[in-house]
Amino acid sequence: MSKKTDEEFLHENLQLYIENGKTLSQIDPEIVNEYGNHSVLKLICMHYWIGFFCPICYKNLKEKYGYNLAYIDTMAGAGVTANREGNNFFCGSCTGAIIRSNNLGKPFDFILAVESDKTRGETLVKRLSSIFSSQLFQVYSDSLENVSDEIVRFVNSQKQKTVSYIVIDPEGFEGLTWKAIFPLLTCKGDAMITWFEDGAWRIKQAAVQDHRTAEGQARMIEELLGPGWRTASNPNELTDLFIQRVRRIPGKEAVGKVKISQNGSPYYMLLFSMAGNESIVKKWENEVSRRIGSVDRDDLSTLLEVESGRQKTLFGSFK
Repeated sequence: MSKKTDEEFLHENLQLYIENGKTLSQIDPEIVNEYGNHSVLKLICMHYWIGFFCPICYKNLKEKYGYNLAYIDTMAGAGVTANREGNNFFCGSCTGAIIRSNNLGKPFDFILAVESDKTRGETLVKRLSSIFSSQLFQVYSDSLENVSDEIVRFVNSQKQKTVSYIVIDPEGFEGLTWKAIFPLLTCKGDAMITWFEDGAWRIKQAAVQDHRTAEGQARMIEELLGPGWRTASNPNELTDLFIQRVRRIPGKEAVGKVKISQNGSPYYMLLFSMAGNESIVKKWENEVSRRIGSVDRDDLSTLLEVESGRQKTLFGSFK
């Protein structure tokens, strides 16, 4: 990948999301997911890894041993996101992943997406069809917990061996259970998980309170983190518990962690890859952290206005 300034990097990414989002939004224009400005940084984290994953897997697995490459998006949405004002459209995580890999000339062989809302799922099928006509895709209209085993069976049933890039991007902790994600994490390949550290801490605090919801919260957090959550003394310890639990799964030992700032309540993009990939994962972590750290929340709002053509210049400079 050629070296770009942080400003050039952000411009290139935002234009990709905006231009393709505008095109895709012409299909069922009323059906979109809503995003905050910070969500574009999350997309950059997800799709920047494709720039490492696809070329490496093509060279080392597809070209040498005939592997398929799969992209698995567990909470895919409708394929287009819109800001709350309704005047900015972006392609979503799933559609953006296809576009990114196609632009690299290293496309995924098939796409598996989960969207529990039937209407959004049907629109996602239409939008995927417009950019992924020559390859295989499947959209599951059910909860992740109900379909994760089915997805793994599909992956394992292919004639060619498969290496997967799995994105698990929940809203808070809705649908994020160990039962739902564990089968997917056993697949050969890499996984990226959105982790809301403060949210986990709030669940932990509620779970130890003496009220009627405590038992349910306790079951929820223990199912996800396993034993040890009760003795955590700060939010970061809960994050470490989750990371260590995932790392015990073979092929998920190398870990990267990028912080996304959101109105004083940050969350993390966690990347898990196989042992031996530590240096590549660290490169992703350092480069993405620097890139998205070059612009603060207020600058990002202005930058989106500039990239969308509603404001001529960006006042101020990147930090």
